[in-house]
Formats: sequence, structure tokens, C-alpha cells
Amino acid sequence: MNPNPFAMTVSLMLAIAMSQSTPVAASDSGNPILLRNGDAVLRIEPDGTIRDHKRGHEILLTEVRLWEASFENGEKITDSKAGQIRVTQTEQNRAQITLTGDKIDVKMDVLLGENHLEVTPRQITNKTDSILSQFTSIRSAWLPLGKDMIGVVPTWGGLAFSSAFLASGASGGGSCPRATHDLVFLESPSKAVGVYSVQPMSHVPFNPTQFGILGNRAKAENLTGLKHGMQTWIQPGSSAELPPTRIVFGRTAFDLFAAYRRDNDIDSWPDLLEKIPAGQRNILPNALHFKLGFGQHGRFVKGIETINTLPDGTYLVEIISYWARGGVFDVDYPDFARIAPSLGGEDGFRQLIKTIKDRGSLASAYTNPTWFQPDSNGTHELGGMEAIAVRNKKGDVVTENYGKRSGFAVGIWRPQVQKYVQNTLTTLRGFGLDYIFQDQYGTRRHDDFSKDFDAPPYAWNQALIDLAAKSSQCAPIMGEGVGFDRTFRHMVGTMGYYLNTMSKSRAKFYNGPRARGLVQQWPLGTMMLHDKIAFYPHNLSGSTFTSENVSWALAFGMNLHYRSEELSKDRQAGRGTDVVKALAHIQEKVCSQYFGQKAVEFRYLDPGMSRTRTAFANGLVILGNHEKTSHEIETEAGIVTLAPHGFVTLHKGKFLCGLLDDKISATGIIADWDAAGSKWNTFINWTPSDVVYDKGW
Repeated sequence: MNPNPFAMTVSLMLAIAMSQSTPVAASDSGNPILLRNGDAVLRIEPDGTIRDHKRGHEILLTEVRLWEASFENGEKITDSKAGQIRVTQTEQNRAQITLTGDKIDVKMDVLLGENHLEVTPRQITNKTDSILSQFTSIRSAWLPLGKDMIGVVPTWGGLAFSSAFLASGASGGGSCPRATHDLVFLESPSKAVGVYSVQPMSHVPFNPTQFGILGNRAKAENLTGLKHGMQTWIQPGSSAELPPTRIVFGRTAFDLFAAYRRDNDIDSWPDLLEKIPAGQRNILPNALHFKLGFGQHGRFVKGIETINTLPDGTYLVEIISYWARGGVFDVDYPDFARIAPSLGGEDGFRQLIKTIKDRGSLASAYTNPTWFQPDSNGTHELGGMEAIAVRNKKGDVVTENYGKRSGFAVGIWRPQVQKYVQNTLTTLRGFGLDYIFQDQYGTRRHDDFSKDFDAPPYAWNQALIDLAAKSSQCAPIMGEGVGFDRTFRHMVGTMGYYLNTMSKSRAKFYNGPRARGLVQQWPLGTMMLHDKIAFYPHNLSGSTFTSENVSWALAFGMNLHYRSEELSKDRQAGRGTDVVKALAHIQEKVCSQYFGQKAVEFRYLDPGMSRTRTAFANGLVILGNHEKTSHEIETEAGIVTLAPHGFVTLHKGKFLCGLLDDKISATGIIADWDAAGSKWNTFINWTPSDVVYDKGW
């Protein structure tokens, strides 16, 4: 690595491999060279194009086009037009590709592994007058598209594209949401292929840009492709080395997950249970996340009443709007340590926290370290918006507005900002809070804010990691789940994974977006690091009290969530507290069983992708029905009929809990297995808030 890789944007993706046992200058000889490793082989043409990557008789990649460089002035340079290319074999499975041009020089090492292809840009020299802002070392890697191939672009936790959609030639692709994970992959029942860069914690974290490639060629030749890159910042006349990028082949996506974790040193991170205070390791796994706001409750005393009316169960209560004028959300950021007098002040806040903890539950509080407001006390204390805001290329403050609430992005790499955030966390922890939630942790991409004061490139990514580490020393923290995954090393939980039907705008796609070519989410985020961090659905909009959202949340290994504002709606509908009671029960009986457990399997059980099987290292298995009709399913413990959007869980082959069809109600029952009596005992009738009997449930 370049010891000063301040500014690099790499778009890496696969590994380019080269050839025979003796050095060969393919560009001089005009002949292609072959790289071999075991039964893996590929051919590199004199122009650096990789073709016919095979393993035995299996074609892995038909063609790989190499790099592309993008500059701040808008110019793009591709490998085939940049200058003279020389391909030299250095070992049987290694080669070097060099390019000498008028505007750029490139030196790349290529390695062919038994199950992967790796390319490392050893030296990129910018010979232009403009900053080199992105380097794509694999601009297209084409592989045969099987009829059962599923392409995955990890946007908001991951959306799986059906093979029909891929084969249609429709345009598609997209990058990870602010680099939650630097991995894009494709999967079929027989194999999986993915691409990522190798960036252990000790390295400067480059922002990746990676895509799945579709289009006319995909349709015409029955192919699909991958592309991978990183944001760079190579000044005119300067050179840089970029991290290696691998294209990895495995039997399943879990092989790719294991490789990604190993190559990026994630396996060395502390496990989830190690990050939880010792006295809470039997509490947090059982706790239903409960968001408690004061816009409708008015004062802390009203919040205490709400807590006291909750049914039996364990809760992780996240208190929001406790600092704001009149309990209004999205105002007075970052004045979180100033408890609102109008709500009951510090004494009332302490009493609320005590009430939560007295019933054996846990207390958390909302904060936001990355989005401030210009008229807040905290902003004034830090010298005003002009002194701490992020600026774009034009030198303008980067603003973000939510409805009528205006604010700005904060330069979190600034020492005074980090100190303010730490002081806030320490003050809040002093009230007796068990956890503190930090919102918008990495949901922005500031790699192009080149005019910002003294900020080096990648200041934002590195600051996220630094801030997470420092924050975790002040209090156990949870963050928003679409952030840079290196921050997860320091967090207990991450909230921010959307489910397809979690908002009203998606209601018309209820019971599956499959008709549009999309299927439900592939749980990329949760399956990757389930043993390292606890996953929750998004905690600001939407919830998991609908049947469909519960079934998908369990399939993806998420914990459950409920908002206090739904209580009045449930009571008006005659459900009382039955919904929150049922969710608390599922959290205790099911979610606690996979809390901190490594996921070992996820697969669809039918071609329509409406039923799933998820398994964890401790022997827990979850079978989910994601259709709006009941479904009989055979398990190793016997046959059961799942309710619409129902589920059943088993542990080491024995039933635990399920949402089952009772042949009476349209929505089924939450039931626990009585091993002694060999029967199901009803815990509660399931009455989710999405039930509309007059519309044909």
C-alpha cells in the first residue's frame, strides 16, 4: 500500500492472470500467454484482455476487459486506447501488465488462484493536468448466465434480480450503499461468483464503486457481468498503489462471505456477545426494539405510562426527541445532551430510564453525529456552520433537508467535532442509559468533496471508523445499518435494513415484487456478519408488525422492532397490545436463538422464491412462507401448515415456535411446541396491523 494513499479511487474487480513458467513478453511476441493453477487456467491476449478463464471443463469467465481511468475534468481513458501494453509472465500463475502512455502509466500484478483471480495496481502514474478521481481495474468481466442465476446488487441490504430480469437485457446495476460491504456477487444453485477489494482494518478505506452489468450484450450472448472500482485521488504528476481486488468463485454465496471476511481480517473482530456488557448478555438478545417518541406523548411522565402499559416481555427502548423543543424530531441537532425542560427536564429523563430498567428492560437514546443544524447551540459552540460543515467541489456547504427541517453535513474528521460527540455520549451515559444510537453513520459519500478545508481524501471513511472506535469507549453504541462495514467492528447493533413492504409506498407490491422481475431481498448484510453485530430493521420509518415483514425479518436473521405511535392505532382497531405482545414473544423465542450466531445457509425452496430456509451455526433452522396463502411444508420434525407469511423454527431437528395456520383465523396463530405433550400450544392469535378482512385476506 502507498503509505500516503490520501486520494485514490480504485475501481477494481477481478484479477488478471498471466502465464507460463518462463517470462514472456506477449506484447513483443504477439502471442497470448496462459496462466495455470491446478485445474484453473486462463489466457491473456497481447492487449491485456483476459479470455476463457476455466476450471477444468467449466467456463468461469468468457472475457475480462481491464481498467478505465476517470479524471476530474471529465476525461476517461481505457486500457485499449491508452498506450503501449506489455504482458509479462513472472510465474506459472502470475503475470504483470504494464502500460506506458502519454497521459497515464499503469503497472498491474495479476495472480490466478485456484478459486480466485486477483489484480493489484502496483503503480498508477497520472501524467495529465487533472486529478485522477476513479480507477476501474476491471471494467467488464463477463460470465455465462445460467437460467437459474440470481444477480445481486447490494443496495439497502441487497435485492436479488430474477434470471428473467437479467436475461431480458434491461439496464441494471448499482453500487453498495455507502460501502456497507465491498462485495457484489451472482449466485446459482451450483456456484457463486463475487468481487471485492482486499482492505483490512489497518489500511485506508477506499470507497468502492461496483456494479452488475446488463444490457444488449447480456441479452444477445446470454451473459451477465461485473464491474468494480474505487474512488481515488491521484494528483497530476503523482503515483499511487491501490489495494488488490479479487474475483472469487465458490459453491455458494457463503463461500464468498468466508473469503471476504478472511481477506479483510473480519474474522479477528470481537464477536457480538463480547461487545455486550456482561450483565446484559442474557437480556439484549431477548429484547424487542421499541422506539419511544414524545411528539404524541407530550412529556416524560406520559412515556412512563406507556412503558408501564407494555405487556410482559423484554424491551430495548430507544428514546427519541428527548432534547428537542416540544418533543419534535429533526430539530436542535446536536443538542442531545440538553434534556428538554418542557418534557420534564433531567429529573424526568432519569425517572423514565429508571422505569425502563426496573422492569428488566434496557434503555437507549437517539443521537446523530453527522448531521447538524445551523441554529443549534452545539453548532454555535463549535464555531458555527461555516467552521465545521463539509464543503463540495465548489466550496459550498453541503446541506441536507428533511421536509422542512434544514441541516448540513458535518466534517466528522475534525477534532473539535469528535470531542463534542464524545462529550455528548459521556453525558448521556451518565443518566443511566445502556446503549446510544448514532444515526446516519456512513449514509453519505463525501469522497468528491475535494475543496473542503484541510480534509484529505477518504477523511469521511476513516473518520467513521475512528469515531465508532472512540464512541464505543464512551458507551455501547448502535448505528445506522447502511454504513461502512468497518465501523461494525465497534458497534453492538446496526439499524437500517429495509424490507420491501416496510413502507406504505410499497403496499401495491404487497406479496412480492416478483411480477416486476424483482424478488425479495437477499440478506447480504445480515448473512455476512451475523455473528459480529446485531441487525435490526430501519428504526425511523416502517416497522415489522406486518406478517410479511416478520417472515422476512426472521429469514434474514434480524431482530424485531415496534414503534410507540402504533399503540394507539392498534388499540383503536381493537387489537390492544396483542401485536407488541406477539412480537416480544417472537423476539424471545426465535430471534434470541440466532442472536450472535453465525449464519451458515440461506436458500429459496421454490422457483418462485416465495419460501426460504435459513440456518445458523447452533443448529437453528427457520423456514419461511412469504406468500399471502397458507402453505404445508415438510420438516425433519414433521409436517406443518404455515399461515400466510408464516414461519416455523426448529433447533437441532425439534420444533420451537411458529406462525401456523389454525384452520380458523385468516392470519393464523403464534404457537410454541410442547415437547412433552408433542403438540402445539397457542400463545396468541396473530392480528397484524396489515390485516384487512374485507379485502380478501
